[in-house]
Amino acid sequence: DTHINLAGALQRINDSDGALRHLAKAARLGPKDALAQFSYGAILATRGEYEKSLVQLKLAVKLAEKYGRAWQKLGKVHGKLGQHAEAVDALKRALALSPKDKYLRCDYGRALARIGRPKEGITQFRYALRLDPGFARPHLLIGATLAAEKKCAKAKSAFDRYRKLRAGGSSAAADALLK
Repeated sequence: DTHINLAGALQRINDSDGALRHLAKAARLGPKDALAQFSYGAILATRGEYEKSLVQLKLAVKLAEKYGRAWQKLGKVHGKLGQHAEAVDALKRALALSPKDKYLRCDYGRALARIGRPKEGITQFRYALRLDPGFARPHLLIGATLAAEKKCAKAKSAFDRYRKLRAGGSSAAADALLK
């Protein structure tokens, strides 16, 4: 716990190298500590070290099968590695533990869209909107999914809703998808 706490403090002052060292030590000293394994895996993921992260996150969920955040991070890392079916599986496990997490609904929807199930993905984005009607991200994700399906008019409507919720701001990502 001391190393995890120190790592958290170092992250707050933007010392990611120091945080990495402490989390590596926490994982080494606590091979059966799911939090230590998760924390080390999570920081590795933020540094783009996805293969190493995957090892730690798999260990974390093996040690604590009901650790929803670990399942969610595992799913996101699988996605970064292009392992989209595995991402869907891990995110589904996370969702079973936290069904009302709007961010998780979006992650799961993106993973579904990436394995060729865009309608199911959009269903997840809409579920996130039911959880929080003022949440802008699902509109962006709906728009991106519809644009990928060549449904540009519907995509534009979703992007417009996104912009409206983002206080009238523009979105370069949304604009690029519509071109």
